Amino acid sequence: MDEDVDMRYWSISATESFATTKVVDGAYDEQIPLDPDGFYTVVISREEDRPRNARDKNGVKWLSWGENGDGAGHPDDGMVAIRNMLPSPDFGHALQDVTAPEELDSVLGDYKPVVQYMSTEDFEALGNKPWKNLQ
Repeated sequence: MDEDVDMRYWSISATESFATTKVVDGAYDEQIPLDPDGFYTVVISREEDRPRNARDKNGVKWLSWGENGDGAGHPDDGMVAIRNMLPSPDFGHALQDVTAPEELDSVLGDYKPVVQYMSTEDFEALGNKPWKNLQ
């Protein structure tokens, strides 16, 4: 691994649950568009709820939530998994560096995922560069 790389690989995926361990959809770091500041926006929804502006060309990666929910009879449940693989020992901001929930902010810093729930209509109202208008 190059010495100037913080991490070999990271990914995000929509999965059913521990009951099935089925990955429904996912993307790895090089498949996710970054905004000019190096941040990314991922929208996870059912196909029928996909916002029209949740497209790579708009700087947004869309992932399918799937139709089976958690795969164990709960159609609205499921999980999102973020993997950090082979971080540099000097990096110090990988998910596996967090040993207790209260450390999330201090350890992850700018690398901490920000999760927002919103309707399809609210996301579409953010326009063709939605990442500019997200908090």
